[in-house]
Amino acid sequence: MTTTITTKEQAVLVSIATDEYRDAGLDQSVWSRNLNVPSGMTRKSMGGVMASLAEKGLVSLGGTGREATVRLLPLGIAALPSEILQRFA
Repeated sequence: MTTTITTKEQAVLVSIATDEYRDAGLDQSVWSRNLNVPSGMTRKSMGGVMASLAEKGLVSLGGTGREATVRLLPLGIAALPSEILQRFA
């Protein structure tokens, strides 16, 4: 079964992967509050996109409010553009 990823979902995956505070591999959790909001989105709509990514098994969400985190799961990492993956090779 193939998972369809929308343009907005792809933009959020890239935002998670390129978080400026990431100090470990792509499979490590980052604070949701620190993510850059992709162009054309609001922080609120980005939350909805992250929920969709979680439903598809691409990310894992944890915590709430200021303690909320997001982590790329293997399917989410595999869905990243090759130029992003090359940064972590």
